Amino acid sequence: MAVAARDKKLRLFDTRSGECVQQGDSHQGIKGSRVTWLTGDRLATTGFTRSSYRQLFLWNAQDLSKPLATYDLDMSAGMLMPFYDPSTQMLYVGGKGDGNIRYYEFADDQLHELSMYSSSEPQRGLGVMPKRGVDVAHCEIMRFFKVASNSLVEPISFRVPRKSEAFQQDIYPPAFAGVPAMTAQEFFAGKNAEPRLVDMEQLFRDGPLVVGAAAGSAPATVAAPVPAPAAVSSAPAPVKAPSPAPPPAKAPSPAPPSAKAPSPEPAPVKAPLPEPAAAARSATPPPSTPRSTVSDIELTTLRETNQQLQHQLEQATQATATAQSAAHSASSQLLASKHSVVQLQDQLTKTQLDVDSLRSELAEALAKVEAEQGEATRARDEAVRAEQMVAEYREKLQKAEESLQKMENDRESIREELAQAISAANALASAAEKAADAM
Repeated sequence: MAVAARDKKLRLFDTRSGECVQQGDSHQGIKGSRVTWLTGDRLATTGFTRSSYRQLFLWNAQDLSKPLATYDLDMSAGMLMPFYDPSTQMLYVGGKGDGNIRYYEFADDQLHELSMYSSSEPQRGLGVMPKRGVDVAHCEIMRFFKVASNSLVEPISFRVPRKSEAFQQDIYPPAFAGVPAMTAQEFFAGKNAEPRLVDMEQLFRDGPLVVGAAAGSAPATVAAPVPAPAAVSSAPAPVKAPSPAPPPAKAPSPAPPSAKAPSPEPAPVKAPLPEPAAAARSATPPPSTPRSTVSDIELTTLRETNQQLQHQLEQATQATATAQSAAHSASSQLLASKHSVVQLQDQLTKTQLDVDSLRSELAEALAKVEAEQGEATRARDEAVRAEQMVAEYREKLQKAEESLQKMENDRESIREELAQAISAANALASAAEKAADAM
């Protein structure tokens, strides 16, 4: 079991022993974080940075020392809600208060962003339809139920555009059937079992599988993937279940005879009671039966009925005495409970005072955090402006260096021309001296 805790830790627990087997530092923001399992031993978490940037982390469950990949999404106050579809290996991320839903493909330990659904109506919450309920005939791979700001629920369908009307095996592998593969006792005894799956091609032929009539109908759905038998098998269960319940509720008095007979036989206890009345009504009409014989039969039946009623009365008296003693003990427990309730109310009042003080401290802390966030934002803006100024100064410095280099090049060319002029002047001077000597 993966848990994203309030102390900014990501933990893995062994659900059988309750021990923490792995933990690591997760998102460092003060707001809530969410975690979901991906394919295999990979995890995805959503959360915030210290500066309220929303993030998406990818983890290896065998090593929580650091995430495999980090994705910075945007800056917003809405908490992110991740939903993973193992059939298509796609991760959907929706933000509370946002109007969009991002979706990614998980492959090669990376999340590749595919696209984003956008809406002008913000969402207060999101839920998903189980895979066995999507419309396979129209290539629907995910259906969200969005709680809008007007408290209405809006369905959002994600479909793959396919021209073929045949079953698309590549996007519809067998999906979870919605029923457990073992009991809780078997799980805690150490048994392991693969999840029970439903064939999506069967749903393509017969329509979406809706398990909703009764809890007992779910196993039948998995045993026979055709949804029609599941609906039929679920019908008798509710009919049979209520039928044994009414007799003990209608006649609590016949409960003592049920001690002699099994539980399904409260009905025969009521049967002997109407029989004497029926015998009394039918005693006079038959002329063929002697009156003395009828009176003896009636007397015997009345005696047996009287004995049964006396026995029931004795048992009812015992049950009444037991109920009175139970009521007395219940009254004592009620008084003790009232005393405990008064004490709990006092403790609740004290706790409420403590909660109010903690809320005031929390409000002050949040105000400080917001002030620090504002200062951090201003500092970040100043740093951005400083980086821009540094970039401008670097450009100016580069231009100055280019101008200096050009001046150096011009100076070298001037020096060469000056040397040539001096050489020419020296040549002219020597020629003038030679001419003077010749004269």
